[in-house]
Amino acid sequence: MQTVLLAMIPILYAAATVLYAAHFKEPRERVGRMATILLAAGWAAQTGLLGARAFAVGHVPIMNTP
Repeated sequence: MQTVLLAMIPILYAAATVLYAAHFKEPRERVGRMATILLAAGWAAQTGLLGARAFAVGHVPIMNTP
């Protein structure tokens, strides 16, 4: 599951970036909406990956820096 999410995240963000660039060049409502949906999906996948990793190790994956 984590491998799938890890692979999906950059693809979703890259696709959203391409669609936003196309939307900024020539504004079309549908393209902008799809870009926003892909961006939200990337954020959800990244949040899900963080949750999956926290569940796997039994605590939130945050560490202190010296």
